[in-house]
Amino acid sequence: MSGNNTDVVINESNRSLCNVRSNRPTEQMIRFFAGTALTLLCSRMIHRTMNNLKYKPSIFHSNNNPPKHIYQGEATKALVLSSGLSVGLFSMFIFGGCWIYDISTLKEFTDSVSAVFKRHGLGSQIDETDENNELFDNISQLLDDVDE
Repeated sequence: MSGNNTDVVINESNRSLCNVRSNRPTEQMIRFFAGTALTLLCSRMIHRTMNNLKYKPSIFHSNNNPPKHIYQGEATKALVLSSGLSVGLFSMFIFGGCWIYDISTLKEFTDSVSAVFKRHGLGSQIDETDENNELFDNISQLLDDVDE
């Protein structure tokens, strides 16, 4: 009888673990597609802005007339759009890599990177000190607070 009770407990813990594992790829996919949407939105707005700034000469006019007016917020708009495009591309790269390698937390990332280093013989060059562990704990705590 006691064997059946332990099986039930093990099955319950496996179900909860499976639920957590089934939600992880969905969250990673949503993060990746949010970065993709930001990238596509910013690139579309940049394309539209560039098309509006083009000089379209009519017949018998020169091709190189400078714009007659430049409005005040043009530089700010260009900075915001280019920053949005850069952040979108960078987030696609990061979240896509995390989705491919099934990494959800900073701890999983450090474990996988250290495993790769150890596999290639570079693990002995990485020294873990108390300062590194304390810094890692502080960063993990900060990221956990942001997620909540």
